[in-house]
Amino acid sequence: MAYYIYSVESFPSPTRPGEFIEVNRQRIAVEAGKWTKLNPRYEFFQYTDYQDNQGRIDTFADWQMAEEIARLYGHRGVVVLQTDDINSAREREAKEREALAANRAHRKTIIEAFQLSRRERLVGGQGRIHPTPYEAECFDVLGVPVPDTLEEVQAARSPVNVTLSLPPEVVAAIRASGAPEK
Repeated sequence: MAYYIYSVESFPSPTRPGEFIEVNRQRIAVEAGKWTKLNPRYEFFQYTDYQDNQGRIDTFADWQMAEEIARLYGHRGVVVLQTDDINSAREREAKEREALAANRAHRKTIIEAFQLSRRERLVGGQGRIHPTPYEAECFDVLGVPVPDTLEEVQAARSPVNVTLSLPPEVVAAIRASGAPEK
């Protein structure tokens, strides 16, 4: 059986060029919206200390990599599918929906953390006023206006109708005084 990974986001992405899926000292690049087959075997050569002339090779199977990817990146919308037939639509579509839901929840968490940091900064504490490129991407993906932009100001300005009701005796006193009505 082969293992495939799927992600809603690209690793690396244009806004985050150095961010890969990194598991067991292996970097894996994944395109957004595409299933990527894992290699059956990953190897990493390392020396244990400065006197080690031989070194050693750490070997990881695809199922070990798949478990670690699901554990470390599952909250970001990266899912793993074990199958011989990647063309089976039902399992694949269910995993894609799961990935989208997890990614949207992760992006909401990122936006909430930024808004909390921004509020703290606005009242004189530590924090940031402007979002990072990834936070701005999260705002765009979820359709939320980025703070301190024209879209946010326009969203905040909506026509408001105010209705004022006065007691009848006050209305009668105003009319008796001869004040013009509008």
